[in-house]
Amino acid sequence: FAPLLADTARRWGAAAAFLSIEPQLESVRLPPEALGNGGITWLITGGESGNGSRIRPYRPEWAAEIIEQARAAGIAPFVKQFGNIAAKEMGLRGKGDDPATWPAELAVQEFPLPRRVLVATAPVKASRKGRTLPMALL
Repeated sequence: FAPLLADTARRWGAAAAFLSIEPQLESVRLPPEALGNGGITWLITGGESGNGSRIRPYRPEWAAEIIEQARAAGIAPFVKQFGNIAAKEMGLRGKGDDPATWPAELAVQEFPLPRRVLVATAPVKASRKGRTLPMALL
């Protein structure tokens, strides 16, 4: 799926394209050609949270792998949460969504920079009522 997303982002000139691997259920290696270079600009990972016995585990080393792949490709990694099981194993509270309590090397929540910025320099009609407002698009 990652190569298809990357190709679509390149073809349409998307300002950003992200891949959210949540809940991440196993180690994931993404094709390097899908990351960066006008393709995927943001990788998000996280564990599963919720109530009940059906919650699947997430491993901190999976977060480290995603961070490593993103950094190698020059794109933004974002670790959302560790999920209930990993949080308990790591001694964290709740679903492990407070980066201040994580190991420093995994407390990574970066955002991608936009590839282009388009700013409308003239007022643009913003509603059916005919009001005009200056608008900027990222």
